[in-house]
Amino acid sequence: MGRHANPVPAGTNPRLRALALALRRMKKVSGLTYAGLAARTEALGTPRGAATLSQAAAGHRLARLDTVHAFARAAADPADTKAQHQAAQDIRDLWQAAAIGRAAPLASELAPKTEKYQPRRTLDNLALGLRKMRARAGQPTLKALQDLSEAAGHRVAKSTIHLILAGRVLPTREQLAALLTAFDAAAGAGRNAVRSQWKWMALRDFIESRTRPAAPVRVTGYGCVDGFLDTVLESQQRKEEVLRKIGKLAKDEDEDEDEGEYRLGVVTSRIPWEYMDDDELAAMQEEAHEARETDLARQGSRDLLAELRALTGG
Repeated sequence: MGRHANPVPAGTNPRLRALALALRRMKKVSGLTYAGLAARTEALGTPRGAATLSQAAAGHRLARLDTVHAFARAAADPADTKAQHQAAQDIRDLWQAAAIGRAAPLASELAPKTEKYQPRRTLDNLALGLRKMRARAGQPTLKALQDLSEAAGHRVAKSTIHLILAGRVLPTREQLAALLTAFDAAAGAGRNAVRSQWKWMALRDFIESRTRPAAPVRVTGYGCVDGFLDTVLESQQRKEEVLRKIGKLAKDEDEDEDEGEYRLGVVTSRIPWEYMDDDELAAMQEEAHEARETDLARQGSRDLLAELRALTGG
């Protein structure tokens, strides 16, 4: 007879504890030692070592699904195939519950009992939900999910699946639909790992809408983003019209429009003369003088041509 098993650690997750205790009960009913169970798993075509089976029932960590399957089948009656299948099914349900509990504590366990839990619609919560669905599907490998997504019509690479499950990237609609289909396919016939697929698609669309960059601001008017300059100019114009109508502002007292707009920051084509230095002012005067001489020369040429035509009768 084997030595007495150590109790399951006190701080173990309740679902993992239930799985470990169920495995221990199966072993006790079978009357076999771990070595005997290991020999029977080898006979059933799913060889597992005695140490591996012992660790699965210890409750320290969650064993692989195929390991607990082999444990349950070996502990059942070897001549009763139906009993083996039922034992594997029962242990699978316990394992899935423990896997979900390991992925993250359930919201109902964290939220106050008197309040309704409202999950936050974030990328982290989407990734958490996907990890729970993967656990309900039997914790398929990334390679298996890649193959199943390809069979669903949209191949999602293993590296991409890893990033999605870690909450580091937001999946596209096609990727999410393929993953949800892959989870259901991995769960097997008659079992659904995904509940309300449309809700997960809606959550994904909501997250995308929150992370989409805002539309650029269109600049209008005088080039002021918030329209402040337009407001100032319109207000100034209305005040001048009112003062002019009541006779408190004569027409010759109007502020020069160009200078007023320049002080308010409006870009104009003319530069007030008081902002020019001596060289710029002299250059402008010289340019104006040359333009006037050119106009006079053209006018003189036209007058001379008119006199010649009058003399020649042409």
